Amino acid sequence: MCFHLKDNATGVCYAENSFEWKTKTCVGNDVWIGERAKILSGLTIGDGAVIGGESVVTKNVGPYEIWAGNPARFIRKRFADETIEKLEKIQWWNFNDSELEQLGHLVMNVDKFLEKAER
Repeated sequence: MCFHLKDNATGVCYAENSFEWKTKTCVGNDVWIGERAKILSGLTIGDGAVIGGESVVTKNVGPYEIWAGNPARFIRKRFADETIEKLEKIQWWNFNDSELEQLGHLVMNVDKFLEKAER
């Protein structure tokens, strides 16, 4: 850091340099990232994705996909494509507390959850 930023832990800077950082990493809604997983910068992790613990993600992860390993690889989708499309369409994470309270008991049955949420 002493050759990069004036405001660093040592308080010493011999040469302040400007670096071009990669684009931001984007993590969607309803994502689970396991302990000590690493996601390279500039990637997109889709809504509902699951990243296994200690995985190293080097590629974009699609909605409701499960990835794990080093490097992380695609394992499978959490749901059928039709179900994923419905979940993406309703965007349940934007529901208010009252709506979520009414649907909460259905969270373990995605088909019943979607049936009631789509009304």
